[in-house]
Amino acid sequence: MFLFVPRRRWHAPADDFDHTSQARHPPSAQPQGGRPTQDVAAHLGEHILETAFAEFVAFGVDGVSMERVAVAAKVSKRTLYGRFKSKNGLVLATTNHGLAKLAKPIADGEPQGSVRKKILYVTRCILDVSLTEYVLGLETLIEWIVDNGLHKDADASPLGYDAGVKMLEAILTEVVEDPEERAFMARHVYDALVTIPRMRILRLGDLSDTPECKGRYAERTLSLLSHGIPFLAE
Repeated sequence: MFLFVPRRRWHAPADDFDHTSQARHPPSAQPQGGRPTQDVAAHLGEHILETAFAEFVAFGVDGVSMERVAVAAKVSKRTLYGRFKSKNGLVLATTNHGLAKLAKPIADGEPQGSVRKKILYVTRCILDVSLTEYVLGLETLIEWIVDNGLHKDADASPLGYDAGVKMLEAILTEVVEDPEERAFMARHVYDALVTIPRMRILRLGDLSDTPECKGRYAERTLSLLSHGIPFLAE
């Protein structure tokens, strides 16, 4: 969903993630055997990805093997490799799953109203979620993907920056016809309202992580941008 400015190499202690609740209760297989239904297969895939996420974050990607994930998820190695082919594939799938899980509620909750109102909503939601412990854990996977060059070969960007920008582009279609200009503007607005304040909160410490401070920052930033982009004015 979103590309985040790395704060630090962060690994949660193992106790911060509840491996057992997921590992002990994988989705039930078909009672008569045979191929599972699509619903069961989808839930099994999600179960594996959630388990893999917990393992990767708690112990580091390099410290987790496919065998370890299979044991934690209570599935066979054959099932795991059949779905994800390799550990690299599992890391990419786990990251994309986490980003998609964050993106859906934001997209579904987009309000009616002006372009300014929609942009404020989307960017504020992205900023808020980017500051959560879940995302700080997800960020370690993104860093590993970049460090190992996997983002260059992925079919869809696992970094998520493009997904956040695409949300803004969709909003801007109401007022900007030219696709190139719309894409440039979306990236500029995203950086101004998400990338920069997140860096200031996590790395510089000169912006407080409170609703009031983030709200004032967003309003003032949009007001400043509105001098060059009039439809961003109130």
